[in-house]
Amino acid sequence: MPSGNVCAPQDGYSIPVEVSIGSELAAGGRLFVGVVRDISEQKRTEAELRLPLTGLLNRRAFNDEASRLTGLTLRHQRSLGVLVLDVDHFKRVNDTHGHAVGDEVLRQLARTVSGELRDTDLLARLGGEEFCVLMPETGSDGLKRLANRLLEAVRAMVVRLPDVSLQITVSIGGANLRDPPDTFKQALLRADEALYTAKGEGRNRVLIHGEA
Repeated sequence: MPSGNVCAPQDGYSIPVEVSIGSELAAGGRLFVGVVRDISEQKRTEAELRLPLTGLLNRRAFNDEASRLTGLTLRHQRSLGVLVLDVDHFKRVNDTHGHAVGDEVLRQLARTVSGELRDTDLLARLGGEEFCVLMPETGSDGLKRLANRLLEAVRAMVVRLPDVSLQITVSIGGANLRDPPDTFKQALLRADEALYTAKGEGRNRVLIHGEA
């Protein structure tokens, strides 16, 4: 069902639309019917659910989607992985280079992490310099592999600005959803615990909850 912009000829402004095309056999040949629907309100709603700095889902939208995925995972006895990422020494970046540089670090971090994820994975900024990834159909082995891949991708990232180029690292904590009555909130807390243990052990590393 393709969508795009259409120009209203009377005043020249563009609006987003969704176009549906169907066909059916009719006397003398095939009849094609198209329906054009204004989706301006839908696009406004989607924009409100995303944070302006990184373009990622805000906390409310992320929690709603996490609850939906958790319900499906538990109902069908599948796997769901949770990762929490936190930028190491981010306050030092802001204090040394200013908040504009800190903002650019977060933007590039969001793009770098997004580039390593599958279409089915979900990335959100929880607040400050903390991000969360939800991975459907991902057990503990897959969770750790992805976490280490993200760790390496961020290590290789160089934030280049007119007056400075800098590199950052992240600490990552992970956990898997357990059998009922486990909840997303509990899995997130376990991932958070693993994250802060990773930070306490020196930062720039991955720790999955339950590992020695």
